[in-house]
Amino acid sequence: MIDQMCKSGLIVLLAGVTTTALPATASDCQYGSLNRSISVRYEVPGQSVPCQVLYEKHDEGVESTPWSAENESGYCEAKAAELHQTLIDLGWACTEAPHNDANNGSPAPA
Repeated sequence: MIDQMCKSGLIVLLAGVTTTALPATASDCQYGSLNRSISVRYEVPGQSVPCQVLYEKHDEGVESTPWSAENESGYCEAKAAELHQTLIDLGWACTEAPHNDANNGSPAPA
């Protein structure tokens, strides 16, 4: 049991350190002079988990990770889409940001 917990702790620790893959999906949003971006980052090329939703407030210099998933494929993409829609519903103008699937650790196409 302790061995299992140690492995889990190591995975959590590594998850915080190994998030260097480029965003696979991204949205840029604007409201007046305010800028936000939402992206999903994948830690392992070709795999949809583990993943993180990255939310950046560029004008404030703030970056957060409101959601992440270790095992549930599609979770990060769904949460990013929800946040994207929430900003639109609040009057933000959002567009999909360009991304290059070949070089960013995104999951393989289905």
